[in-house]
Amino acid sequence: MEDAIVTSQYVYVDDDHLVAVLVDDEAYYRTIRGKAYVADLRDEFAFESDVTRRTLAAFAERGIETPTVPPRLGE
Repeated sequence: MEDAIVTSQYVYVDDDHLVAVLVDDEAYYRTIRGKAYVADLRDEFAFESDVTRRTLAAFAERGIETPTVPPRLGE
């Protein structure tokens, strides 16, 4: 995820604007979140999509499965 963040065209990284990757382990799952400053706030959602897409692609290349989420009731 860190590689996906720092190489994103939307991110701004320097000594004052660092990147953080947060990992939270629970009993049955792991949550991975990335934090960074976008160069332009209008690109925040594009940045999020870019990093998510490239991180999931890197996971797939390495055989790391993405868990399926069961549908919500009524959907």
